[in-house]
Amino acid sequence: MFEITYAKNGESIVEVEITGTLAEIRELEKMAIDLSQNMEQSSTLQARTNFIPEFGDGWIKELILMSSEGDVKVLANPPDSLTIKGSPEKLEVFSGYCHFEDDDKYPTHHHCEWRDEHPCLAPVSVPLIISIAEEQ
Repeated sequence: MFEITYAKNGESIVEVEITGTLAEIRELEKMAIDLSQNMEQSSTLQARTNFIPEFGDGWIKELILMSSEGDVKVLANPPDSLTIKGSPEKLEVFSGYCHFEDDDKYPTHHHCEWRDEHPCLAPVSVPLIISIAEEQ
């Protein structure tokens, strides 16, 4: 089961990390692609919560992916949820951040954070790291 952790600076969330095996991150990629092709309106995945985070200040219980309008918004509401929502076209671009090759092994990750002229993210998005975990 994948993990979602977050880091804070004062009361502000400064970064969120999704960590999973290659198979788990591919499930997330498939969810985003399915939403981009209007096969689903939303999907939810439960995250592991019975651990002490190696990164950050705490964990988040579930990931919600939703089809909506506009750029992708990455919104953290710890400890309850991480919501990633956007238009089908923008979710298709976002799915690329979840793509890892078969020979990509632990440790590797992708950063998904807003910058001027970002191809899919809204400025309100929390910086997101998507990481491949070591197989157990």
